[in-house]
Amino acid sequence: SPVNGGVAGLALFAPYLGSRSLSAVYSGDGKLLGSISTTIAERVVSTAQPAIASITDVKNDQGKQVRLRFRASPFDLLGSGTPIVRYDVFRRIDPSLAPSAAQPAAGSRSGASPSRSGSPTRSLVDGWDFAGSLSARADSAYNLVVPTLADSNGFGIHRATFFVSAATGTPAVFYDSAPDSGYSVDNLPPAPPAPFTAAYASGATHLHWGANSEPDLWYYKVYRGSTAGFVPGPANLIATRSDTGYVDPGLAGSYYKLSAVDVNGNESGYALLTPGGTLDVAGGAPLAFALEAVRPNPSRGDRLSVAFVLPTAAPARLELLDVSGRRVAEREVGALGAGRHVVDLAERRHLAAGLYLVRLTQGANARVARAVVLE
Repeated sequence: SPVNGGVAGLALFAPYLGSRSLSAVYSGDGKLLGSISTTIAERVVSTAQPAIASITDVKNDQGKQVRLRFRASPFDLLGSGTPIVRYDVFRRIDPSLAPSAAQPAAGSRSGASPSRSGSPTRSLVDGWDFAGSLSARADSAYNLVVPTLADSNGFGIHRATFFVSAATGTPAVFYDSAPDSGYSVDNLPPAPPAPFTAAYASGATHLHWGANSEPDLWYYKVYRGSTAGFVPGPANLIATRSDTGYVDPGLAGSYYKLSAVDVNGNESGYALLTPGGTLDVAGGAPLAFALEAVRPNPSRGDRLSVAFVLPTAAPARLELLDVSGRRVAEREVGALGAGRHVVDLAERRHLAAGLYLVRLTQGANARVARAVVLE
């Protein structure tokens, strides 16, 4: 509508791009007479691309995802012609992970580099993976959480490059943003290991602890000090372990602190074990050989934790057998030493549904427990 000092704007869709003759027409409103402007020749250019505003880490998560914020295509706000119906986000393929074949990989996005010219079409070449999508809602800006391939940590920065494609209601008509990059961080350390217990036997302290459940767990650190307030550090680090036990030779009476470390170097808080919490086995008498119940039982096949007690550090074997007697998994566990230990026999494999037997043997001793895996 005409307003003194007002400004009018015009946005045209793809079919109208190029050299055009333009005029403004006012049809009147009952109070003012209609009018028409003089005709002018103008070249209509596209400014339809969305624009990435920021790529930031998602806080308080286990990493491998970023929050991508982008400004909408101007065509998102229009309700006719060729409007934007959807935004697709694509991530550049890591060259070390890209397929060696000449043909595009299944699910990969075409375009070695997204168009920056405003053209609504692109040529088809390898280079991009689909990372996420959302519907257009006539907003001025959008946020979308999308995955990365690796986290940045103390070992190096791993940037991921993205672009946003605004898809119209017309097939093969879309507008791409310029690419931009960002990186994700694993913000959450593991929980402190628990329970943390020990027994003193045969001139050594036999430490053992419960296995952490975090999927990105890397290993455990064991520290030893002379007081409960000692500060863990490189000087008092006595062991790094991927299993859940350690035998510390020497006299009883030390304080121990235990932490868990994930694959990105995040270290948990410390579990403390005092001399008063260490069980002294009188006269060096051996611990009782035992195989405890499997946990969880039944299992979904991705985790099968087995707790057991070894009286000595003699060779010992832990096996997982199916009902036909076929050995599915086995571990030599005698090297863990005397004490209580926990081992995951699923070992990052997914076990098929069925009935299994867990067998622990050490010398003449043998114990068997049953485990059920559900679909």
